[in-house]
Amino acid sequence: MLVRSLKTLPALLLLTVAFIASSCKHEPELPQNGTVDEICFESQVQPIINSNCAVSGCHDGSNHEMPVLITYNDILRKVKANKPNDSELLKVITKNPGSESYMPPSPRTPLTSDQIRLIETWILEGAKNTTCATTDCDSVNVTYSTTIAGIMSTYCTGCHGSVSPSAGLSLTSHGLVSGAISTKHLMDHVKNANGYSVMPPSGITLTQCSIAQLNKWISEGMQNN
Repeated sequence: MLVRSLKTLPALLLLTVAFIASSCKHEPELPQNGTVDEICFESQVQPIINSNCAVSGCHDGSNHEMPVLITYNDILRKVKANKPNDSELLKVITKNPGSESYMPPSPRTPLTSDQIRLIETWILEGAKNTTCATTDCDSVNVTYSTTIAGIMSTYCTGCHGSVSPSAGLSLTSHGLVSGAISTKHLMDHVKNANGYSVMPPSGITLTQCSIAQLNKWISEGMQNN
């Protein structure tokens, strides 16, 4: 019996080591070359979460069974600074899209890989409540693909995605965005003009830089560039 136990000991040790190794998750690391700008919570992270999570019936306070995800303090309750792997927020947005706890839930549009990476980096940097002054706004070199599509993705497509969009309005392509500007008074909504409901409705409005970029794109004919 003792001999048999000794023979099985190496196998048990290997299984134990394999289990421990599979259980260890190393946190991703920030680049050490100092070339990455700090993520701004107010203008980069909060709009994504508000647009995709703090929507009617979900995390906007109207559903008392779900936590509110509007303010910095709300969102901070779902993250652990410097530890994205231990942050509930990152876990639910990176789950298998078919799982029950995946967010945003179907049929809402999933977050893009760039949005997920941005949130992960923000957590790695300490999940700070940063308000960044816009000093490098490029409102001259504006294109649909590199500028306008990004604005829509950050502020709008959480509600106005490709599947079951709010009010039947999708803002996921050049034609749909230019059409909404031409016929749906999109700019009046984002500028909170008199007589128009403000968009986004979560209270996080587009930055002055984003509005200037939209105005520039419109003035140049809303090209699909």
